[in-house]
Amino acid sequence: MHNNLDVSTFKSRTQYISKQPALLSKYVELRAPNLEVATPILDTATTADTATMSLSIPILSIPLYYILAQVPHGYASSFAMKGGSQNYDNRNPKGSNHQESLKKRLGPREYAAYERAENCHRNGLENMPLFVATIFAGMLAEQKAGSGAVGLTTFCVAFLAMRVGYTANYIVVDTMNWSYVRSLLYVASTIWAFYVCGRAAMVLST
Repeated sequence: MHNNLDVSTFKSRTQYISKQPALLSKYVELRAPNLEVATPILDTATTADTATMSLSIPILSIPLYYILAQVPHGYASSFAMKGGSQNYDNRNPKGSNHQESLKKRLGPREYAAYERAENCHRNGLENMPLFVATIFAGMLAEQKAGSGAVGLTTFCVAFLAMRVGYTANYIVVDTMNWSYVRSLLYVASTIWAFYVCGRAAMVLST
């Protein structure tokens, strides 16, 4: 089409196009749709990354809580296997026969520690539904009202910290006075969970 032009005098195709206003306009027009498509893709990726980061602590706190609830059971099992793993009745470790065997094999203090650890394990599992429900309620609320609307991340970190203290106290403490610390931690964590659920309910109701 442009036989009168000596293309070889230009160093590149881009330079050639830049010298021709009509061609340059056409070049930009043809490539503009690609630029418009690319922008939303980048925005979507950025939004997804931000959402993932904001949800990471609440979601990760669920498996962390479960692991924490299993720690006392592992501690109790160490008592049950004292003297050799053959002493642990894996067929029915919760059965009355196995419990009677443990009472005879362990001293009163060790058996009491075994019972406290198992009770702590059960308490952890019993309270897990409340913890998980609070997390998902908080996530729904903060998805609607914005990050931090119900203090979900702070709750997750604090709840886990209180459960760590609760677990340590339950396993180690064998005196009445210090056992009340465990009760205070339990009450505080439970009230906080209900508080977050209540705030989430208010946000979701509007």
